[in-house]
Amino acid sequence: MNYLDAIEKLSIYFSSDSYEKEVLAAKADFFGDVGVDDKESDRYEQWMNMFFDWYLFSCPLPGTSLPPAKYALEIDEFQSLESEEKAIFQDLAKTEHALLEFIKVRGDIVWFKDILRRRKIQVAHSDLLTALEKGDICDARVVPSGDIYLMTKGFCLHPAETRRFILKEAKALKKAGEEEFEKLQVDLVRMFFKLQQYGHLRHDQIYTRDSKIRF
Repeated sequence: MNYLDAIEKLSIYFSSDSYEKEVLAAKADFFGDVGVDDKESDRYEQWMNMFFDWYLFSCPLPGTSLPPAKYALEIDEFQSLESEEKAIFQDLAKTEHALLEFIKVRGDIVWFKDILRRRKIQVAHSDLLTALEKGDICDARVVPSGDIYLMTKGFCLHPAETRRFILKEAKALKKAGEEEFEKLQVDLVRMFFKLQQYGHLRHDQIYTRDSKIRF
C-alpha cells in the first residue's frame, strides 16, 4: 500500500452509508455559496479531489475534534493494520494544508516556499507539478515522508494575476495560527472555483475582500 492507496481507503471508509450525513454537511460547508459543480463538468474531478482532501484532513467529524485522517487511528480497523501500513496512516494524520510558492525543480525534488509557515520545503515530483513557473502559487496538501513531502491529488494553481492579492492576505496573517491559515486557504479555493464558474469576470472581481458582485 502506498499513500494514495491509503487516502483512497480513508475516502471509501468515511464516505460509506454510515457517514452519508457527514459528507453532505461537509460539502455544504466547504463549497459554501459556490455550490457543488455539475458531475459532467471537466472541473468536477479536481473539485472533488480538493473537497475530499479537506474533508479527510481538515474537517472535524461531529462529536469529535478530529478529522477522519486522525480519527481513523482510533478505529479498530485501522489500529489492526500491519505496522508498515499503519505507519502510512500515521503519516497521513500529519498532512498539512499548504499555500506553496514554486521555486525550482532539482532532479525528482520540487522546492517550494510555504508562504504561511514561512519556510522552504521539498516535495517529491508528481504529474500535478508539471509546467510550473517561478513564483506560481498553488494550494496543496502535503504529507511528511522522511525529509521530503508527498503531494495528494487535492491541488489547484491560483492564476498568476492573483499573486499580489494572495501575498497581501498571507502577510496579514504573519502572527496567526493554523486555524486562520486554513480559513484563508478555503476562502482562496472558493475564489478559484468561482473564477472557473464565471470565466467572463476579471480576476480582481473575484479575488477580493470587497466584491460588489452577488453570486
